[in-house]
Amino acid sequence: MSSSKQPKHGVASFLICAVGICVSYLYYGMLQEQVFSAQTIGASFTVLLQCLTNTLVAMLWQRIDQAVALEKKVTTRRRLHHSLLILTAFCYFVAMAASNESLRYVTYPTAVLAKSSKLIPTMVLGYLVERRHYNRHEWLAAACITSGVILFNLSRAPAEEQGENSTYGILLLCLSLVMDGLLGSCQGLLKKSTFPPTATETMLFVNLYAAAFFIPLSVYTNEWNQGWQLLSTNATIRHDILWLNAAAACGQIFIFLTITWYSSLMCTTITTTRKFFTILLSVLHFGHEFTRIQWTSVALVFAGLYTAIVSKARIQQEPTIMKKKTE
Repeated sequence: MSSSKQPKHGVASFLICAVGICVSYLYYGMLQEQVFSAQTIGASFTVLLQCLTNTLVAMLWQRIDQAVALEKKVTTRRRLHHSLLILTAFCYFVAMAASNESLRYVTYPTAVLAKSSKLIPTMVLGYLVERRHYNRHEWLAAACITSGVILFNLSRAPAEEQGENSTYGILLLCLSLVMDGLLGSCQGLLKKSTFPPTATETMLFVNLYAAAFFIPLSVYTNEWNQGWQLLSTNATIRHDILWLNAAAACGQIFIFLTITWYSSLMCTTITTTRKFFTILLSVLHFGHEFTRIQWTSVALVFAGLYTAIVSKARIQQEPTIMKKKTE
């Protein structure tokens, strides 16, 4: 939320990115349930296919950008910080791999609750790694959103699903959260580098390098052979995977635009609250009544979002106010 250099894009661009992320991943979630309930396909292999698809989409997007720049006679060649891009991809790889592996050792509600708290490690590691400073309103907003989402998920978790969670599984979730936080910090450092990458370049190289990490993991877990065999023999799964990857690529476009135009923390705020609002709309659609705890959690999330928006507006107004005072 805080940034030393304020984004030139306003509320309209932010709303477009937020809606794009929510719609893309809402459709992605529907397809994902259909794919994994119908056929057994490895999680690492699925992420690998998405990384490859995202790379191709980013290459196409980059070609369009280069054509536009050429027409405007703008120079686009510059030396990118590839070692930092590789580190960013590695953080993404470990976060995804640890999260997927943890599902074998912890219950699904536990994994959901852990991933609901991504905002906090993103801010803590942003402070430790980037030396990024957040005001008290931003910390309050993160605390309200995180506690609201966790409280809402806890109130919905059926008692029979609250089984045993192994220490190893909890450690994997903690590792995933730490790498999510480091991922956000790496993205922030990329924006501060001498030649910061565009949204297109970040999407291209992060997915390309991530794919290089996921290939050996898929081969090691035997998901590589099983996955290609399933795709070669099942037309239905090929069709579903195609649309699943298209939805993921569309969502990533809006994610990297949000990170480039605003910040990784703002992107995390959108993705964290997206699942909450999806569940909220689903509950309202089926006419279920809310308990007091659920109404409290809804109030916390909305209070957090309101605080985040007000805090962001104040930060953006500070340069204008200071300029008027000096005139």
